[in-house]
Amino acid sequence: MYDLAVIGGGVTGLLLANRFQHEKVVLIDDGDSKNSKASLWSVMPPLCGDLYDDCISAEKAYEELCERLGVPFRRVHIIRKPEKGLNGKKISREDIRALEPSIDLDEAEYFDNGLFVEGEDLLMKLRENLNVVKAEVVEVVRKGNRVESVLTTKGEIKASNFAFTTGFKTSSLFPEIPLQLYKGHLITTRKVGLRGILIYKDRIAVEGRYLYLNGDSVKDTSKEVNYEEVNRTLRTLSEVLSVDTQDISVRVGFRTVSQDGRPIVRKVAENALLVTGYRFGFALAPVLVERARSQL
Repeated sequence: MYDLAVIGGGVTGLLLANRFQHEKVVLIDDGDSKNSKASLWSVMPPLCGDLYDDCISAEKAYEELCERLGVPFRRVHIIRKPEKGLNGKKISREDIRALEPSIDLDEAEYFDNGLFVEGEDLLMKLRENLNVVKAEVVEVVRKGNRVESVLTTKGEIKASNFAFTTGFKTSSLFPEIPLQLYKGHLITTRKVGLRGILIYKDRIAVEGRYLYLNGDSVKDTSKEVNYEEVNRTLRTLSEVLSVDTQDISVRVGFRTVSQDGRPIVRKVAENALLVTGYRFGFALAPVLVERARSQL
């Protein structure tokens, strides 16, 4: 019997399991953080709307965590050129070239600042000392208003408390909670010297160990690569960056979004909590984990 079972090994589940490391905790994960590994690993507060302050808090939490774990991170500027008009602080071609020599743009806007984390390093560090059961949860066993156990492909696991940070899997485990799945792709390719985050039209680029490209998001539950979307991302960002479109790798990821677009930190039983539901999952994960921790 565990004190806490965390189901879901993305960044939220890993952060939550680490917050309870001094207790008897098990992390149940079937995908080696697949969805988190399809993230841009960036916090961009101006895209968080009325959750801007939460994103600022998340940036500070990530900085402290990365410093402690020795994970590379950096504060970055955000340069944006939307398809229609400019709303922020306009900057000229000369200013752009001074900030970003690799970007070929006549004008854009300085769209606030953000934070980039070398996400795979962070995920690896967070998993290091955890008790991980690599299995799929197929059923939640309830008795009254309590969760007694979860049935997995590796057998039954019992715990006093449960935290479901399940993302893609949530709808099958809790069909009563209305959610929408948005599919996207992370493209990695060789570096071009990008210093900050570029938002061009509806696509995003940021650079760490590689150049990471993203931006597509459509309602789709297929795990197959949508090459039309991948090619659109490559074509779009190649208009302003010297993107290597030949030597690439592509990952498929999903964002599980609540009907009202708000993040979910909600009791689904007396001893079980669901944490999910926001389209910028990485951006808010530390904040959601603290809210969850106070309810467990």
